[in-house]
Amino acid sequence: MKSFLICFFLLFFVVLSSAQKLWTLQACLDRAKTANITIRQKQIAAEQAKISVANATCQWLPSLSASASQNYDLGISPTATGSYTQNNACITTFSASFSLPLFDGFLIQNNIKAAKLDLKAGIADRNQAQLEAVTNVIAGYLQILLDKELVKAAKDQVSLSEQQYRRTWLMIHAGELSKSELYEGTAQIAKDSASLVKTESDLRLALVDLAQQLQLKSISGFDIDSSDINSMPSYTLLSSSNIDSLYQLALQHYPAVQAAQYRINKGKSGIAIARSGYFPTINLDAGYSNGYYYYYNLPQGVSNSSFINQFHQNQQEMISLNLHIPIFDHFDVSHKIKTAKFDLQQQLLTLEDEKQQLFKTLQQIYYRAIADKAKYGSLQKERSALQVAYQYTLKKFEVGKATAFEVNEKQTALSQAISEQLEARYDYLFSCLTINFYLGR
Repeated sequence: MKSFLICFFLLFFVVLSSAQKLWTLQACLDRAKTANITIRQKQIAAEQAKISVANATCQWLPSLSASASQNYDLGISPTATGSYTQNNACITTFSASFSLPLFDGFLIQNNIKAAKLDLKAGIADRNQAQLEAVTNVIAGYLQILLDKELVKAAKDQVSLSEQQYRRTWLMIHAGELSKSELYEGTAQIAKDSASLVKTESDLRLALVDLAQQLQLKSISGFDIDSSDINSMPSYTLLSSSNIDSLYQLALQHYPAVQAAQYRINKGKSGIAIARSGYFPTINLDAGYSNGYYYYYNLPQGVSNSSFINQFHQNQQEMISLNLHIPIFDHFDVSHKIKTAKFDLQQQLLTLEDEKQQLFKTLQQIYYRAIADKAKYGSLQKERSALQVAYQYTLKKFEVGKATAFEVNEKQTALSQAISEQLEARYDYLFSCLTINFYLGR
């Protein structure tokens, strides 16, 4: 019995701790960087680019190969007297060759340079994928925090409506109000309850969306740490900042722009690679060959030489310095150079497009942040004014100088201002965080 109770409590605490796990923003970001499929694909592409760099560098090394063959020649051949004789032989040969490039028109150097630039572009692509994943996760995380506050505000609204309903009921029974005022309270509770159901549904959908971004197998019990908002960096837009200065700073850190710049430099190397076809090439080659021949049906008194003798007699050694000068290649090199130049133009346009997209995105986020900040300030004043108006109307209602409809109207306006202020706050926070990520902070 004692063992059973111990096992039961252990299981209970394991389940409880699992159910109470709250995801912080940092935990979500770490999970996204390891689980996001696009990031993993870009990482694999970067690893492949590393192999390409190693392969291009190894082209400086000499090549060495060996071969062996075993042949059987069977048949007859004519003799000097016009007759035919059986001429069967067994031939064993083996050889080795060595080749070292001495000059190839700077082809290897430019291939190495292009491969290294391709690697840098691949790493920048991975960083861009991480930036996009991080931005999406932050947006989802802040949306959940906002929805939680909206749910709380909706619950407070329902609570206020219920209090107003009870207050109205007491005043009706005291003969201070007509019974029709109670219907207004019932309708307001129903309206606020419907709003609460919607905000709770929005919260559940936001949790599902973030859990899917994190590639979680199960979203049961998934929730975030609401207190994490207090530990977020308090990024703000400096008053001295302007869109042009932010853009110039972002150009130095934005991964997509960096990747495009690397590919432009790779395109320049591509032109140099194509031009290497105009240069002569020089190779140092060496080789060794040997063989053993065994003939059948030899004339009487004639025998095959031993393997040792043939090994010394048949060996051949070769060393050569080969110069290859291109003269006419059907304009192949010329066409490759033209193609490489067009590739470079494409990359230049890609860079220009990335810069334009970055500027447009920054411009939209920047001015949206300014608008959200101004909206938040004005809503703060509106909320304070509506709070005073609501309290004043409530006091008038208690002395019979205002109707339940007027109280509910002020209460609804106050609730709307609170919700809009929360949205402006989180929109501004997201805009500031996004801009700072674009700036490499």
